[in-house]
Amino acid sequence: MAVTQLGRCLQWFCAAACAAACLVWFSFLYANWPVVLSDDAHVCPDGSTLGAIETCINYTSIEGGPSAYGACFAGNIKFPCGCVDGFTPYTTKFYLWSDYVHFRCCSGGDGTSAQCGDLAHKDVTGGVLLGAGLVGFSVCTYFLRSSSTRIPLLTADDKFVENPRSQLDGPKLHQMVEMQKWGVTKDDLHQFRRLVMNAILEQRILPTERDPFDPNDFTKGPSMYTVNEQYIKPVTHQAGDASWSLMKHPEGMEVNLFITHGWAEGIFEFVDKVISSWPSRATAAYVCFLSPEFVRNCLNPTAPSTFQESGTGVGLEMFRGSKTLRRHDWSSREL
Repeated sequence: MAVTQLGRCLQWFCAAACAAACLVWFSFLYANWPVVLSDDAHVCPDGSTLGAIETCINYTSIEGGPSAYGACFAGNIKFPCGCVDGFTPYTTKFYLWSDYVHFRCCSGGDGTSAQCGDLAHKDVTGGVLLGAGLVGFSVCTYFLRSSSTRIPLLTADDKFVENPRSQLDGPKLHQMVEMQKWGVTKDDLHQFRRLVMNAILEQRILPTERDPFDPNDFTKGPSMYTVNEQYIKPVTHQAGDASWSLMKHPEGMEVNLFITHGWAEGIFEFVDKVISSWPSRATAAYVCFLSPEFVRNCLNPTAPSTFQESGTGVGLEMFRGSKTLRRHDWSSREL
């Protein structure tokens, strides 16, 4: 299936979230940086004084004692932050991977605080997750906006297609080249998508009453009717009235993939689906709106044709009379 804008957004969001998680991991775990770091002299709010280590209670018994850290050491459920009556605990340092925090006691209060211990972990974790979400949202918004206005860069070969240096004899070419060689390659479809997109941006393909497509939507795009009428006909006529396939490959491309489609289908949706599901062994495909010379008249029921048209596109009947084509050489794929 074609990669939609929503899919791209999810991809970039996941990438941004992973990048933020890696940054947090590296900064606070690998680099051994504390999440919160406050000097004892600045930990107490205005109007209160710093208490001695002895004002802390519920600290764990660790090697060297809590005084070895210059702070009290507690903060989990078993050993919550606590101070003697008349003091309040304030966190000075903690790590994401640790169950404990470093804290000091400041004058005032009843010895407990909601800003020390497990709750402080939740506050910091919530902020990190919120920051990652904002980064992902910003990245998605940027790429969604940029992808809707990005002008495709045309190659020299792309420009040559619309401005041929020589004229082909389209009707004669289609008589000389066997029908099973009216194929287009995967690269041709990539190029066709670029050319159509550029033609839309240059307003050479416009919405109609029959096909009011969105010129800023490069996921679905205009229908085959619109692309055939406003783009394929003028370009192939300028090249000598050959089909798009023989205009690209006058000597022909042996077809081993047959693709049907609906004429009301969006051109970008069709091309993206074909490219994403292209068989690895296929070299060239027959496509109704790109392969036959009579694509200029194939939507006219009164026009003479040598093929049978089904509801979803051109059927295999057009090749059954060919003696040089074996049925098992073909891969028919409905999109």
